[in-house]
Amino acid sequence: FEFRIEGAYDAENLLTANWPTCAVTVIQRGAEWKSWGPNHLVVPMSDVSNPKASPDAPTIQHLAAILAHTANLTSTDRLMVNCWLGQSRSSAVAVAILMQHGMTTEEAFEAVLEQRPVAVPNVLICKHIDSYFGTKDCEAMAKAHLRKELASIKKAPEGKPTAKEVDDMKKWLANL
Repeated sequence: FEFRIEGAYDAENLLTANWPTCAVTVIQRGAEWKSWGPNHLVVPMSDVSNPKASPDAPTIQHLAAILAHTANLTSTDRLMVNCWLGQSRSSAVAVAILMQHGMTTEEAFEAVLEQRPVAVPNVLICKHIDSYFGTKDCEAMAKAHLRKELASIKKAPEGKPTAKEVDDMKKWLANL
């Protein structure tokens, strides 16, 4: 099957154009997002990697519902997975769906990063993928990719980060 990982704006355009034959939207509760019919699953899920960070943190039950929705994909289907930016939740969910349909973790990661170069799969979802499939490499691959992405970020040429920026980064890192 063909698949795309998108942010909210492009996902809505694809849904409007009836491109996907199957769609999964993983988006924070409260975001105005409607289901486009029985082939579109909307899962309220926060983009956190610490299960205690939000009552809507990704769970293995979320993952099981998504994989039940995508279990019968065929070679003629067009799958679209989206979250708000099309980077974290959606890319991790896409890894799981590709694994469900026969790819190894490494093959699924490669396919996701090829299709969506800005992808940084959510670490907690990848942890659930390992539990669901009985693998041990998805969470580790997600953490390694995140570290690589963080290392590639260049410091601003002038000045120090503000106290708020430092606090925000500490909170973000604590959720890993």
